[in-house]
Amino acid sequence: MGDMDPVSLLEEVNPEIEHLVREALQSQGDLREYSKNIEKGLREAENECIKDYIRESGNIANLHNQIDECDKILEAMERMLLGFQSELGSLSTEIETLQKQSISMSVQLCNRQAVRGELSSFVDDLVVSETLIRTILDSPVTESAFIEQLKILGQKAQFVNTVRDTRAARDVIDVIHKLTIRATAKVREYLITQIYKFRKPVTNYQIPQNSLLKHKFFYEFLLGNERQIAKEVKDEYVDTMSKVYMSYFKTYSSRLSKKQSTDTAGKDHVLAAAEEVKGKNPLFSLGKRADLLNELEAPALVPHAWNGPPLPYEALFRSLIFTLVDNACREFLFICDFFLAKGPVLMDLFHAVMGKTLGHLLTVIEEGTSSSWDGIGLLLCAHIVLKLQMVTHKRAVPALDHFFTAALDCIWPSLDRSLTANAYSLRNCETMPTDLMPHYITRRYAELSSGMAVIDAGFPQERVRRSLQWLQEEMDANLVRMASAFQERSRQLVFLINNYDLILSVHSEKGQEPKETDRFKTALAAKTSEYAEEILSPHFGGLIQFVKEAEILLQKEQGETIANDEARVVSLISSFGSSWRTALDNVNREVMSSFPSFRTGAAVLQQALTLLVQYYHRFQKIIGEVLPHLTARQDLVNIHQLMVEVKKYKPNF
Repeated sequence: MGDMDPVSLLEEVNPEIEHLVREALQSQGDLREYSKNIEKGLREAENECIKDYIRESGNIANLHNQIDECDKILEAMERMLLGFQSELGSLSTEIETLQKQSISMSVQLCNRQAVRGELSSFVDDLVVSETLIRTILDSPVTESAFIEQLKILGQKAQFVNTVRDTRAARDVIDVIHKLTIRATAKVREYLITQIYKFRKPVTNYQIPQNSLLKHKFFYEFLLGNERQIAKEVKDEYVDTMSKVYMSYFKTYSSRLSKKQSTDTAGKDHVLAAAEEVKGKNPLFSLGKRADLLNELEAPALVPHAWNGPPLPYEALFRSLIFTLVDNACREFLFICDFFLAKGPVLMDLFHAVMGKTLGHLLTVIEEGTSSSWDGIGLLLCAHIVLKLQMVTHKRAVPALDHFFTAALDCIWPSLDRSLTANAYSLRNCETMPTDLMPHYITRRYAELSSGMAVIDAGFPQERVRRSLQWLQEEMDANLVRMASAFQERSRQLVFLINNYDLILSVHSEKGQEPKETDRFKTALAAKTSEYAEEILSPHFGGLIQFVKEAEILLQKEQGETIANDEARVVSLISSFGSSWRTALDNVNREVMSSFPSFRTGAAVLQQALTLLVQYYHRFQKIIGEVLPHLTARQDLVNIHQLMVEVKKYKPNF
């Protein structure tokens, strides 16, 4: 092995042998001896193994036999499993084949079922049953069975037309056609008969379309199968109903006019008319006339059944327009539902039915409003139209909008004419008052303006507001002109205050003040302030004049001029101290006798006395600044004493 290291040689040896070799190398003995011992041990171990093998030879033979038998069994199992594997492969192929066949059969079944369903439906749609034939030929059209079979016939007729080229359709098309002709004749006869029934007069001025509407499928059947017959029925309906509505409303409007009150306003019944026509004051007063605006949809008046007193024009107008709205809305919805009309076609059909009637009613409205000079009544009519138009919109019926616009075009000019006549009557008024009490023209104006404001509040109109403003300007100018009939300024002011107060009182009572009320309030406040000075002047004029002059001098820093007029100041102090209580009584008596309204008189008096206290306070202040050492100052009436006395005249309400 040459010079190789024994340890490095051991690295290539089996680990167990390596262990033995290491022990041998590490021992201190002779290796040859050690090798002999090892060989000896191996021979002994070999001999022992041979002996053990001989002793167990029988078992080993048995084990060998058992192993042979197991090999045979395993070989048989292997053959059997190989057979199973072959059979399973064949079975998988068969299953896959069956799955494909199943899917194919499923598709075929679905196709056959679909075809069967289509064919079944096709046959059902074509088959004409005995029941269908007998019902169409023999049953009255009003029976539910006829209507049910008519729907079936309509469906079959439409279906046959779509498949008329098929042999099956050719077998039944003749039967269905004959049945359709028979059904069409019966339906046409029934519809025409029902339409003719509308020509019979009714007492409540309402057309009973419901009797026809419940058979609306009849027209749908005609429209789908015999359009010419459907057009004939529609034309007959339009012609009949146009005449019926015209006749009904012509009679109704004529009978209503006979129930109108004769106590109506003429062109002479204006605000500034002579006092002898003031018995017509209800024409300027609203009263309860506006109540009908809250009862717009109340039952219409039936003229031949009305036994009450004659009614104002607006009440009859409300009944006429509401009757029109009620019938027109039902007619519009009937045409839409029964004749299956929509959009422009629906509007055209509606106006074909109602056009003549609407034209006649516009003529009636124009005649009624053109002869009226009743501003309250005309404004009520305008608001009736505006509010009933909203009613039609809530019912989804826009077909009357043009009529409402035309009706307002009749009413507004008449209202403008009436209010213009009233305004010019005020401008040209030559009537002059004979006393200080509120004038009858003022009451008429107050009633008219407040009444129109109450009506217009529900549906404000700019043209009405402009008219009221014009009336206010003319009335204010007329009051100033009438006040000039009195020479004394105080009497003029009393007249104006009384008339302004009446206007404001009436406006306040109605609960709806016109915007012009603020102008009268401003005018009343200004005239009351002026009157307060006028009523104080006869009693305290010197003191008031001194205060005004002194304040001007003080502003110019000329207080010495006031100091040089000490004698005048002493005279004013003496005069006031000796007469102020008597003067207060006289002022109280004069004011309270000048105003018919105790409340107004008390208010004017309080304003006058308040003004007096203010002037007296300013008088004392001037003396204190200019003449602080004036001996007569001790004779000044204490202002608190004056205020206590003034409070005695304050009302307790």
